[in-house]
Amino acid sequence: MSDSIEIPSQRPLKRPYFLLRTSDGRNHYFRYEIVRAVFHSTDPISRFLPRAEVVGKPDARAPSDQQEPALVYDFSELDLEDPAPLKYISDAEIEAFTAAVDAFLLRDANAATVSSYERELREHFRLPDPVKEKDAYWTYGPKKDRKLLILHGVEYEPETSVTLDTVISHLERNCRLPWGLAQDRVIERIQETGEPLSKFVARPTSNGFLVAGKRIPIEDTKPAKRFPPKLASAFRAAAEDFYRRAHDGNCSSNSEREWRSQFKLPDPKYSQNAYFLCKQDGQTSLLVSLSEKEKEENCIHLCEDPKIPATLNDQPTVASRLASLKPSIWIPVGIAAAGVALIGALATFIANRDTVGPTLDTSIGDNGIVALDDDTPSGPYTITLNFTETIDPGSLLNEAGESNLEVREDRSNVQWALAEVPELVGENQNQIRLTLARSMQEGTDYLVIAKNLSDLKGNITQEIETEFEFDDKLPPAINPERKPTAEGASARMVRIFFTDSLDERSVNDTRNYHIEPIVLAGSADGETKPLTIRDASYNKEDNSITLSVEADQNPFKESREYRATISGIEDTAGNEVDDDAPLIVRFSYVDTLAPKVEDVVANSSQYEIKIRFNESVQPDLSRIDDYLRFEDRNGNRIAIRRANLESANEVIAVETDAALRNGITYTAYVKDVPDRAINPNLLESETRLDFDFVGQSDLEGPSLVEASALSTRLLLTYSEAIDRRITNSDQFGRFVLEDEHQKRYEIAQAEIRDDKPNVLRLQTVELMPDDTQFTITTPGVTDNTRNKGNDKDLSLSFASRTMAGPIELQQAVYDPTTSNVLVKFNRRPTAAVLDSPHWFEFQPELEVKSISVSPDNPRELMVEVGELSPDAPYYQLNVSAELTALDESKPIKTLSTRFNERSGY
Repeated sequence: MSDSIEIPSQRPLKRPYFLLRTSDGRNHYFRYEIVRAVFHSTDPISRFLPRAEVVGKPDARAPSDQQEPALVYDFSELDLEDPAPLKYISDAEIEAFTAAVDAFLLRDANAATVSSYERELREHFRLPDPVKEKDAYWTYGPKKDRKLLILHGVEYEPETSVTLDTVISHLERNCRLPWGLAQDRVIERIQETGEPLSKFVARPTSNGFLVAGKRIPIEDTKPAKRFPPKLASAFRAAAEDFYRRAHDGNCSSNSEREWRSQFKLPDPKYSQNAYFLCKQDGQTSLLVSLSEKEKEENCIHLCEDPKIPATLNDQPTVASRLASLKPSIWIPVGIAAAGVALIGALATFIANRDTVGPTLDTSIGDNGIVALDDDTPSGPYTITLNFTETIDPGSLLNEAGESNLEVREDRSNVQWALAEVPELVGENQNQIRLTLARSMQEGTDYLVIAKNLSDLKGNITQEIETEFEFDDKLPPAINPERKPTAEGASARMVRIFFTDSLDERSVNDTRNYHIEPIVLAGSADGETKPLTIRDASYNKEDNSITLSVEADQNPFKESREYRATISGIEDTAGNEVDDDAPLIVRFSYVDTLAPKVEDVVANSSQYEIKIRFNESVQPDLSRIDDYLRFEDRNGNRIAIRRANLESANEVIAVETDAALRNGITYTAYVKDVPDRAINPNLLESETRLDFDFVGQSDLEGPSLVEASALSTRLLLTYSEAIDRRITNSDQFGRFVLEDEHQKRYEIAQAEIRDDKPNVLRLQTVELMPDDTQFTITTPGVTDNTRNKGNDKDLSLSFASRTMAGPIELQQAVYDPTTSNVLVKFNRRPTAAVLDSPHWFEFQPELEVKSISVSPDNPRELMVEVGELSPDAPYYQLNVSAELTALDESKPIKTLSTRFNERSGY
């Protein structure tokens, strides 16, 4: 096992994560009995999923003194050689996982022997999404045969686990080993085995070539303008040996067999500058220069092999090219007579050979053109032309390197620029993909013109002209080529780019958007409150939406990642983003704004000056004279004794050597002060500000404005910086902390940090229970100028927080003896619910007579309702999103569940 990287043996369960999610919407916790019913060690899928069990209790209602729940993995049965996070995996391993999934999902004759309950559990078994939860996917084993390992059972973010078929799709789309890396693996292998092909394949260096571990100077080689028959035969023999090793015992793994079948070399006809002749061991030999930047479309297979279908598709191979391009200028005189017969046969061949150039396959799309389909990644920017035969890649561009294909709007004849050169795609290389620089418009006719396209036999079609109507049937999509931007002046704004032209009426509805911070496991910043969208505007020029959050909320922070969820918007063709399949995009804020000086204050001590900035700054205080300079009205410089940062680093507080005098105007010069961005921005130019010293004016004491409690930690936020002497035990020992039952909690210690001088951090001896109302009184707190706050302003009531996440509706149970519906939540609801019967909606309709809190559990409500109808098989209860937890946190969506007279669903 590698010393540098180790697979984590457990993943924490911060919330009640789910392993299974069934078709009726019910969630199942990761429990042993469910795993035993679904997952057997005899299943082929067990090779990919390590054994696991839960420690602790993965339930939000678990007592807080229990062990923090986690899922622990057992790797004892696996030989974890050289583990590493999944980046690429071979097709062979993906196929093995696919076969294991097919067996697990009972897609065979054995399905009839399994109970319907187990069949349903298997069908809805979920795994982490390889795209959103990459840290759950690992590989191990030797480089030539890497195995896949999935840390299952946990999702770090809600609703990100996916079905097994979706996992396969994402692995195929995002984790296939790139062709260039597969080429490298093959070269390493043939050099390791010393097989004949290793003497032909060369890697270019700065002054020559590297062949089979030997360096050959460039002066010992020359371009191969002709290919002698002897060298062509030797290459074919080496190529046949190369493929033969893929089928016999010399092939060490399925991965190696896969790489050999995909290995290609440059086409000698179009890349003749990749072929060289040199002297090796006293004989002339052939070298094929294979650059690391070589593109797959410029390469072909080595020779035909009956066991590798890809080499038998009537396309040329390197061996066949070398044989057909060898020189014919020397012919032995003895066979001259045979030439006459050869010429006759050649004439017959020419008469019967294919002379028709490429033509569009009109059975596909609109006249052979597909302008938009579900597989088109870039949406209305892409046009695919389908031909009846393979296209010669060299015919896509003319001699000047310009495209032989162009797109015009039919009515105006305006040419639409291409964003990229035309690309050959498709299994048979018979499709040409055009990517436009701007998106097509719904209902518009377009004209595609192609000139001088050639097939592999050299047949040329002089010109093809065809038209099509763009018919958009897909909902709007995020533009994959342009990442969301939230930077510079957009500290409270994010701009998201789309592939389609959008309907402005749907764009302007702020209810279509949701933005929230993403909290990663183990992160110290646990703020998850969604941001309120104040405004949404649309830019037609680049199809972008700019979302603005409320100005009184915290702006985006550089070290945080955010998630925007979008639904309900429409494109101009009327295609809507459905609520069940919203667009989700992640973004981070990048600070590119330089700090600005807001004001200079000198109104307290005669030796203190404060410079306030519009954001946090981080100057090197040991070089404070490089940033600040003070002068009196006569130009005399005032020396600085020391400086420190205050108010979340937004203020530089300076202590001067000389005393300031009332009524005197002074001047401050500020320059080159850096902010606290990841890439610090400097004050753009030297700022000059005049100020007067007016003596002490702060006579108001601090007040307690906010309190937040979790576990044994309590954070108190005051209106201004407070005197640090309050952290002495004889000072904070006078604080009184009581819960709603008048139980007092002893405070063990107190702390004030430099970056937040107005925040007092307290640690209690006992654990403060979740979802509980508290009151704290903090007498004796003063600010830094010894102003004391009054007792009323230093007291506050607040609710303790919880790690259970947003409030959720867990169950509803009807009690016919009391006509009460017992509604159970994972969090304690706010008291306002008792006066809000309109928050509870029953279908079929039921009258809500009263609401009260269960005496047994404050997280349960007793809702008295009218008589239930005997004809209703069940009732649906919907609870309004206006309902909040005790700490005022709202649910993510409307809460709902079902129940009937017999029991809760």
